Amino acid sequence: MSAHIGAVALRIEAPASRRADGERVARELRATLADALRGALAEQTAVPGVAIVPRMHVTLRAPLGRVRGRDLARTIAQACIDTIVAQSVTLGSSATDHSEGTAERTLRALDVLEGVRVDHAVEAATWLIALAQDRRCVLRRASPFVDLEPLPTPAALVAICERCDADEVVAALGLGWTRLFARRCTASEARRLLALLDDGLEPSAQTWHFLVNALDAADNARGASSPPADVQALLGAIEAIFAHLPGAVAAARILAHRATTRVQSALVAQTATVSREDKTLACACAGFWLLLPHLAPRIANFEGREAAAIALALAQLLFGESASDDPAIVALCDGEDREKLHALVPADLRLERLAVRVVRSFARTLMRFERARCTYVVRTFLTGSSAMRRTPDGWAARLPNAPLRLILERAALTGTYVVPWNGVQLAIEPPE
Repeated sequence: MSAHIGAVALRIEAPASRRADGERVARELRATLADALRGALAEQTAVPGVAIVPRMHVTLRAPLGRVRGRDLARTIAQACIDTIVAQSVTLGSSATDHSEGTAERTLRALDVLEGVRVDHAVEAATWLIALAQDRRCVLRRASPFVDLEPLPTPAALVAICERCDADEVVAALGLGWTRLFARRCTASEARRLLALLDDGLEPSAQTWHFLVNALDAADNARGASSPPADVQALLGAIEAIFAHLPGAVAAARILAHRATTRVQSALVAQTATVSREDKTLACACAGFWLLLPHLAPRIANFEGREAAAIALALAQLLFGESASDDPAIVALCDGEDREKLHALVPADLRLERLAVRVVRSFARTLMRFERARCTYVVRTFLTGSSAMRRTPDGWAARLPNAPLRLILERAALTGTYVVPWNGVQLAIEPPE
């Protein structure tokens, strides 16, 4: 007969005449083996780390007539723990090669060794790499991080760094994997990781020199397609952390803030000179203006900069993090600093729910699209290139060059709207 106790499979061999004794032993084992394993493990507290054992076989033989389930459970538990302690290999970190962390070597070792003993940070980093590679190994099946499985890997990294020591997790990942996950981060995830990795030290002159060169090289390499400033700051800080430079996060944050301020100042200056030079500005988020009549009633209790902060957050949620740099959204922010506006968004605001209500309210103005999914409405009606220009009372833009722009034209969704928090007029014009 076979008794399955968690991940433990036990086979009891006995003649048919002793079947009742075998069933008795199996019942006692089910009731006592878990406690016996915990007790045997407690005796090995002097052995540090977490043991990851992909497979283990323990064979015990004893006359069934003299065996009690409780005694057998203690024997099995002690044999299992002794095997883990004796056969699990401790993997140390590489002192020279930072591109490959201990976590990646741990995954390879699990393919050939009967057990590996690591600390909690390495266990977390190894699980994260297994998640990114979609490796169905024992580490994925029995892990304290299994609740993070549905998350994208950057979000899972942030959650893991909040549970474990962030510096140790990053060290275990190595430069290569940490850099890969950082590139996939959103701006908000990058800001959270920077806060978790901050060592609280003052940046040295070498740190400043290193980061200035690293961020300048990144700007030149990526050009117009460069990621948000927060992600660039995270990438630069990671390079500096692996170079063992103090104050890397503090310096990267300051440089990112200065870069963001320069971009916003350039955009404000650009929009301010439009009326004098009689030019138009290319934009990609003019479609957001069509949502303002549906947003205004839902933020009527907010005024001024707080309302502008909500609109900015909503635009970033619907059009991406780069929306805050689009001239159509810069005009709505009236030159306000983006970081300062972010801080004004009410903590209890359910932004996703607000976005659904606003987009659905807009969709009800379109014939036969009342029940369309919000992502479909944004993608096919509101997303597309456009152009905007300065007017005596505010701004004017053409309908976005969206896939279903013809329906917008037929619905006559053109005209003048007033920004509820600053009174600026926004005119939506039909295409030329």
